[in-house]
Amino acid sequence: MELILMRGAGIYTHTFTFPRLVLAMDCKQKKFVAHPNTQQIVEAAWCGDWHEYKIKGFTVKLLYPIARIITLPVILIMCIITPRHPLVKHWSIPLNKMISHIAAYVVFLIIIFIESNMDKTNQKRKPPNSGLEPVIIIFVIGHSWNIIRMMILSGPGRYFQNLWNWHAVMNNMMFLLTFTFWMASYFDAVHNDQIDLERKYWHHLDPVLIAEGCFAIATIMAFFRLTFFCRLNYYMGPLQISLGKMCADLAKYLIIFAIVIISFSAGCCRLYQYYDGMVKVDENQIKTQQVSSFVDFASTLKTFFWAILCMAPLESADVVIENLPGESPDTTIINTHEFTEAVGYIAFAVFEVLIVIMILNMLIATMSATFQRVIDNLDVEWTFGKTDFYLEYMLQSVTPSPLNLIPTPFGISNFLLLMNGSKISESEKKLCDEVDSKTEDLEYPALMTHLVQRYFREKDSAVATASEMDIFRQEIHELKVLLNNIIEGS
Repeated sequence: MELILMRGAGIYTHTFTFPRLVLAMDCKQKKFVAHPNTQQIVEAAWCGDWHEYKIKGFTVKLLYPIARIITLPVILIMCIITPRHPLVKHWSIPLNKMISHIAAYVVFLIIIFIESNMDKTNQKRKPPNSGLEPVIIIFVIGHSWNIIRMMILSGPGRYFQNLWNWHAVMNNMMFLLTFTFWMASYFDAVHNDQIDLERKYWHHLDPVLIAEGCFAIATIMAFFRLTFFCRLNYYMGPLQISLGKMCADLAKYLIIFAIVIISFSAGCCRLYQYYDGMVKVDENQIKTQQVSSFVDFASTLKTFFWAILCMAPLESADVVIENLPGESPDTTIINTHEFTEAVGYIAFAVFEVLIVIMILNMLIATMSATFQRVIDNLDVEWTFGKTDFYLEYMLQSVTPSPLNLIPTPFGISNFLLLMNGSKISESEKKLCDEVDSKTEDLEYPALMTHLVQRYFREKDSAVATASEMDIFRQEIHELKVLLNNIIEGS
């Protein structure tokens, strides 16, 4: 099995340890990937020589990343000074690389949590100055380099097939936008000399406000990435996989939601514009104000969106007309536009029935079916997702971000090999495949011949078993007929 998985002829994926496994992953051959023989090879490569990790308890495994935080500087120093030390080799196995990356990521999350919870009561119109900003910038630069490195190793096409990689790119973009607006706010404060301007007087697109919004979104996305590591757990992994598939279902229905919402918003966007801001006073001196629901496109879109979640006000379709002057100064006339109000109510009711009762329930049913499919095929789906996780960390560097910004001997040599490999022409690629195939000519063809023969033997055996079963059923049927004849004759 290891010979099959490591076979690279016809697949120029020199960066992967198991090219055929990568091909099976790309072709969604889930049963092949989840086969026990395949998983035995993958698990051996994942754990390396650290066999006792499997028997550790869940609590002990959670403590490993916390303890690894202290040893990260030691790992970096040893990777630079003694790259061939047995400890460096131990830290280079994919399992240890994952622990090191989680440890560094936990430190990053703690730092951005502290930065996000800084007191903004007396904040001035300039970038934050807590002292953590340079550390955050260095971490994000390290993450950006890791994204570029993984994109080069696995190829842009395969890299962006994984939605978590899209998440990482977008998360880094939000952090980079934050840094950009921090710089913009600094130059704006220096040139305009408005550092002490109170926050309530700021422009709604002030660079500080935009930076805070971008940093809030980036922090949410950074903490959400913790669900990515849940894939290794037998109980949490299927839930995380189901969540990803449900997001795909939601994306399909979002198109239908968007069409329906835009359709109703386009028709009702100016229906109540004239009545906006009007206040009616009834006989009991109770004031009723017109709800700004169908007065413009933006408010109409907002009303219908919150109506999906049943959070739109019940008075959204009411038409309120201010009191008209009566015959005397002390009397007023209350007018009603019942037809306009009826059109608004009917449109609002049809929208609720169409979206909430029909399409929303269809979405829930689709998500339930998706979740049930994952549960019914639990072992295969979870093992397939776990293997994808393993393959990613087989390519990761030993030193996590931001330590990956410091070059190491292995990192430099691998980078040079990669750069030389990227310049190989098509003829050289064929030559590499020929050399690779010559080394396997003695073992691989014999293995394939053995597998083909075993396949036909099992197929012939299955046919023979089926024919024997047919004969057995025929004999039982004849025996039943014979017994019935004997019973009837007696």
